[in-house]
Amino acid sequence: MRVFAVLFAAVLMVAGPALAQDEGASRRMALAERYVQLSVGDHLADVLEAQVRDELLKTDNLPAAERAWMAENMPGILMRAMEGLMADVVPLYAERFTEPELEALVAFFEGPMGQSIAVKQMEVGIEMQELMTPVLSAFLIELMTKYCAEFACDPNGLPTASKSRTR
Repeated sequence: MRVFAVLFAAVLMVAGPALAQDEGASRRMALAERYVQLSVGDHLADVLEAQVRDELLKTDNLPAAERAWMAENMPGILMRAMEGLMADVVPLYAERFTEPELEALVAFFEGPMGQSIAVKQMEVGIEMQELMTPVLSAFLIELMTKYCAEFACDPNGLPTASKSRTR
């Protein structure tokens, strides 16, 4: 009986911290899920729909029927993709943030100021993507032009081999 008690105590000593870590990880995961939902979830569909509508109004290279189809279908398809992305982001928050940090984020975003900021963050994020598109395009063009001057590329400017042209 004493051997059993010693073994049980040893198991508790080893498993105790692991169980506490699992509980802590589980709590952080739940808080991260709540934070993502508060900071993105409820407002995302409205912001995406408004963004799609605004972009389609600016577009004159699509016939009216195609624009209407896009306005009807794009937000739902994009929303489903974003829901998958949000699910993938939750573990990142759970790993990076401590429990007190996640609790603070949740508390902030549960309030009216947090909800207002959540919407504005999404809007700014969309506008930032629009600003980044030409920057990234210019970056890739310059990078690949210089790369293709040094290494072998096909006529489309894509790498074909890892042999240097100058060596």
